[in-house]
Amino acid sequence: EASHQILSATSTGVVNDGEQITFAGLITRVDRRIARSGNAYALVVLEDMTGEVEVSFFAKTYDTYARDLVDDAVVTIKVRARVKAKVDPKMDKEQGLITITTTSGARHALRIEHCAGSLERPLTDAELDGKFLALAEP
Repeated sequence: EASHQILSATSTGVVNDGEQITFAGLITRVDRRIARSGNAYALVVLEDMTGEVEVSFFAKTYDTYARDLVDDAVVTIKVRARVKAKVDPKMDKEQGLITITTTSGARHALRIEHCAGSLERPLTDAELDGKFLALAEP
């Protein structure tokens, strides 16, 4: 069972550094490749009802799960988040790029054109109340 939905985990900052999270979804694309080193890896798009995330499977993780990485497979993926903030001056202030890299090398990335709270995607009253309470509580 998923502990987070893709969009909520990647766009609202609810994932903390070191936190273990689980995504569940449908594999909608598998792109198998060979690295310069000669090792096989795969770029996989995992989708749920809220969004999609690209996951990279490298080395031992790829070798272990390569047969399971097929279109239309329903999967769960556990990761331990390492959260770092980095400003990219090339991106618009309303855009966001979230990348989660697991200790095994798998990467989960999502580009958001209009972050929650932007002019194009304003917060609902309930979201605004929740944000206020989360920031105002000691």
